[in-house]
Amino acid sequence: MNLFEYITTTIDGLLGNKIKSFLTMIGIIIGVANIILVVAVLQGGKALILDEFGGLGANLIYVYSLPDVGMVGYLTEKEIKGMCQIPQIVNITPEVFIDTQIRIGKKEKNISVIGTLPCFKDIERIKILKGRGFLSTDLEFQRKVCIIGDTIAKDLFKTQEAIGKEMRIKGINFKIIGVMQKKRLLGFEKFVGDTFYIPSTTAQRVLGIKEISTALIQVKDTNQINKVISIIKEFLKKRHGGKELFEVQGIDEVISTIKVVTGIIALVIGCIAGISLLVGGIGIMNIMLVSVRERTHEIGIRKAIGAKNKEILIQFLIESCILSLIGGIIGIIIGLLGANIVSLITNLPFLISWQSICLGFGVSFGVGVIFGVYPAKCASALTPVEALRYE
Repeated sequence: MNLFEYITTTIDGLLGNKIKSFLTMIGIIIGVANIILVVAVLQGGKALILDEFGGLGANLIYVYSLPDVGMVGYLTEKEIKGMCQIPQIVNITPEVFIDTQIRIGKKEKNISVIGTLPCFKDIERIKILKGRGFLSTDLEFQRKVCIIGDTIAKDLFKTQEAIGKEMRIKGINFKIIGVMQKKRLLGFEKFVGDTFYIPSTTAQRVLGIKEISTALIQVKDTNQINKVISIIKEFLKKRHGGKELFEVQGIDEVISTIKVVTGIIALVIGCIAGISLLVGGIGIMNIMLVSVRERTHEIGIRKAIGAKNKEILIQFLIESCILSLIGGIIGIIIGLLGANIVSLITNLPFLISWQSICLGFGVSFGVGVIFGVYPAKCASALTPVEALRYE
């Protein structure tokens, strides 16, 4: 028999017992689908986060509060003013956060409200698509005005003009003065809804959000980033009695942390997928061993008419590989569909690399070979007399 005959004979045999073949492939399908889905989601999430952070520029420092023995530190206005005195700092925008609901007529939506300064759009490189940004007078008079993202504008107002409309937060009406391009991902606001900016003084004195939990700082020279980080850390440490209640990181450092975290997640979930593949491989080996027993008489007849051990081994090994490869192909298709669904639901980019697809094929083929060798050897080792006597 040549290779083509081996393959066609094997496929005919698998099609003759579809349910058994499918159940044999279940573990491979789940394992490969997991690999494709996880790689796609992680690549999409990482690309989105790095794109958002990368757009902020390398000359930025992010300061955020950390819990310490049940205590959380918050920045004060004095500390913000103190950091402004550091010569290398060009701009600083403190931010106060609250997750709440907004109401427009009968519509309600969960969002993150951020109180900030007029310079936030320059520091974060945010483009105002319609209307205007905040003015110093908006802060001075604690005006109830807001800037919203274009996503929430489309969601709530459809084709209507959002500028001039009013939104209700905590029973207080805010007038929309600007619509901005999509929001960055610092603080992971995208995962809790769209973003809603108001002047920081309005957030603190009208809505009563006193705590300044984060600050974004723009530095003159990127070469001075590490020096400025050290100065800020020492300054805040002294202000809080020697306690380190704040994390101070450059954007590049944040990006590196994100890469490490996504790598660890990929490794952990990859191990889980590996367990599924191991179970699938053991399933294939068991079914192949059963198949050897069921076809012992057939093996005896083939050997009696001149089939060599090598031919028997190749036949069963090809059967194992085809089972595994078909399971791998089905797993890849399911993984791609799953990744597409996740992308549509979460708005993550749908990124599929050829490497992950090749990995799926490679892993499924490898499982077929590794777990098919033993049953194939058992089949090839049978003697014609022993096989023909088997009932």
